[in-house]
Amino acid sequence: MIEYGHQHGACAVIGGSIYRGSDVRGLRGAYLYGDYCAGWVRAALLERGRVAGQRDLGLNVPQLSSLGVGPDGELYVLSLNGPVFRLADAAQ
Repeated sequence: MIEYGHQHGACAVIGGSIYRGSDVRGLRGAYLYGDYCAGWVRAALLERGRVAGQRDLGLNVPQLSSLGVGPDGELYVLSLNGPVFRLADAAQ
C-alpha cells in the first residue's frame, strides 16, 4: 500500500503501472504513479510484493491524468494540458 498526504499541493493519486521497459535503468519492476495537482511522478520500488523504497523521478507534469504502457513496453505519461511524455533515461 502507498499513502501520502496532501502537503505541497498534492490532491489525487494517479495510479500507474509496473515498469517493464528497458530504457530506464533501475526502474524495472517498480510501480510508477503520480499526483494530479502536484504533477510529480514517483516509483515505488518493490521487494517480495511490498514497497521497499520510493524514488521521485523529477518530473513535473501539469494536470497529470494517466500513466500507461505503450506497445514498445515503455511508460507514457499523459497530461490534460495536451502533451504525452515518454519516460526515458536522461543519460541516453
